[in-house]
Amino acid sequence: QLWGEVENIRLKNDSSNGGGEAFDTIQDAVESGQWKPGQNFDFVVRNVKARVSMQSNVGAVNAAVAGNAIDSLAALAADVDRRCNAAPREASMKGYAPWKAPDIIPRSDLCLDAINFDGSENEMIGAEVMDALRNHGYLIVDVNEGMGLGESEQMERSLVSMWRSTEKFFDAAAKASEEGGENELVPSMQVAEGVGSRHAVFGYTSYDEGAMCFLETRVLREKQSILPREMEKVLGGDDLAGLLDSFHVLADIGRDIVRVAVATASVEKDAFLAADMVGPSDDGPSISGLSLEDTVFSASPQKRASEAAIKAASAALRMVDELVDDGRPCLDLPIEESPVSMSPHRMCRYSGNGKSSETDAKEVFGAHTDTSFVTMIPVAAVSGLEVFDESANAWVRPEIIARRHFEEERESRGFDPNVDEVEVTINDVTEKRPWHARYAIAMPGELLQVVTRGSVNAAVHRVVAAVEGQPRLSAPVLLRARTKATMDIKRYFVDENADVKETKIGKLLRDCEGMTMYDIHDRLQPGRS
Repeated sequence: QLWGEVENIRLKNDSSNGGGEAFDTIQDAVESGQWKPGQNFDFVVRNVKARVSMQSNVGAVNAAVAGNAIDSLAALAADVDRRCNAAPREASMKGYAPWKAPDIIPRSDLCLDAINFDGSENEMIGAEVMDALRNHGYLIVDVNEGMGLGESEQMERSLVSMWRSTEKFFDAAAKASEEGGENELVPSMQVAEGVGSRHAVFGYTSYDEGAMCFLETRVLREKQSILPREMEKVLGGDDLAGLLDSFHVLADIGRDIVRVAVATASVEKDAFLAADMVGPSDDGPSISGLSLEDTVFSASPQKRASEAAIKAASAALRMVDELVDDGRPCLDLPIEESPVSMSPHRMCRYSGNGKSSETDAKEVFGAHTDTSFVTMIPVAAVSGLEVFDESANAWVRPEIIARRHFEEERESRGFDPNVDEVEVTINDVTEKRPWHARYAIAMPGELLQVVTRGSVNAAVHRVVAAVEGQPRLSAPVLLRARTKATMDIKRYFVDENADVKETKIGKLLRDCEGMTMYDIHDRLQPGRS
């Protein structure tokens, strides 16, 4: 504990000095017998105490330097490209999930009901959210914990229905492919009309000899229905309605995470803290020639900080309502909205077939970041999502952490932890549900990096799949921006009466001032500047 918390021990092989076995702590490495005295190893130190310098933690230092240099959208696009290219490409089905992982957050902690009585965000919840996003690159939410029985039941049931619909579609797609009618099931990828963005696509496609198959769906805003319309023939009306419900469940969780993160970042930057005013002097009741009646004296520092936190929370909620595209109309925007949501609900099927591989797993969707506020990924039955921990130089698999939470909770309640389904009884009717339907992973995207003034980096992530084995199904929602909305710094990120300094806004956010969210999205795409 001289420096801080030492973790993520990775042994170095004597022969090549390359990466070897990974352990959570030094003690684990010693007790395993795999570490030999004199053998080199890499490690990460977190929560470094004040005035302690750590030259060995080069990755964190480099990240901080790079973060300070991101002063424009072009610089951000270049930096995420650099970070993705720096991530290793090796893959293994074993996966890595450190024991010192961020706490799983109950859905109820993120709701508006969890804010303080004065309207400010709960500081402890804000700190927990920012720690998970900033230091780990992901956050896991348990939709079953903390909510009312009816609410949690409805959310979990929506996710169960979503998984059923995903399996049903890809079973139908596989059958159609065998019969040569794959393109007749649903249309191939096409651009949605009226959105005004070439990135707003929907339809079906596959890559790498079927190793990756995607069905991109989008919400028709006014009708609250789903594109492509042909999905109804494949799934039926009830399952399609359940798919729409699951989109809103995930989008609402994402909205709340963005709200908490933006408000917390604003408080950290003192963005809504007005400049100090001078009180009355000993020489008389006037300030710079103003009468006592014309003078407004400053409140106590505590009161001013409290008022700033309230304003930050209010502005963050306004930003989420107006900029984040949750598939619903926004009545507060003085613009004509696009008829189709910019935020897709993407059904994915990943398998290890296609190109050959010499290992038990391969990287089927390489290292990348998302141009989203957050990407919400329901925890799947087959793990394979990996988030790159740049400090530890390791790929972390959050779904293993969710499984660990599930097993520990079952064991603490005296139930068998080694099950893949759980029995749920509602109104004397018992049904089996997949264990993972209660968990969702949130990963920060490039837009969140912008609106938190660089406080949270977009998560570098990838998908790996077994060369031989069960394919991975996934159903992420990429929570993007309303294309025609405009970035307004005064409206969302600083108090209109505050002393607006560069330190409160940051060059990256200032670079976006007055731009439409479509232009911001487009400038962050590869090859754009």
